[in-house]
Amino acid sequence: MDKQDSQTGLRVKYDVKKVETGETVNNCFVLRPDKDPAAVAALRTYARATPNKALADDIIAWVGASTADRPRLADVLGVEVGEEFIIREGPVDYKCVINQNGEADLSYWKIGYAINHPESVIRSPHLTEAEIAIMRAVGAKWVSKSGRIDSRAELWDTKPEKLSDGTYIVFGADPIARIKAQLFPSVKLGDCILLEAENF
Repeated sequence: MDKQDSQTGLRVKYDVKKVETGETVNNCFVLRPDKDPAAVAALRTYARATPNKALADDIIAWVGASTADRPRLADVLGVEVGEEFIIREGPVDYKCVINQNGEADLSYWKIGYAINHPESVIRSPHLTEAEIAIMRAVGAKWVSKSGRIDSRAELWDTKPEKLSDGTYIVFGADPIARIKAQLFPSVKLGDCILLEAENF
């Protein structure tokens, strides 16, 4: 916010029109979160108050969540709001997401298990730009590191299946490429990661 705006009251500063019709909109107030910290706070408050969940999520994605807005459960589990993660209980994986209100889409006992066993919370790693570039270059959509092979990463154009011994395979097909594991530091032993569609 510039010095003049910080010292003046409510006044007409913007000409607001509807995108669809070009009709002028009166009795509205324009917020500029890119310039005004108060606008950011106001938008976060609106996101908490509106019943429109999609709009609330879009607003928080736009301006970011404050520490006060961040659900305690997300902090306890070490995940982000809206992030899909896995709670691994023995041989079974349960997908879970925590929303802005701190609600999880799993039963309380599974969440309790994750709280008491933080090692059971599995987050999907994010590929680096260098890793994405390698996958693009060979046309791969998946990268894996088989559990019994610690020296290489396998690149696939089809999602591989994980066998009981931790090996990833596609029946009747070989990987597009097998390369040094060090080139994919984001991929841990036993992981298989999809190159996100928007990055492909």
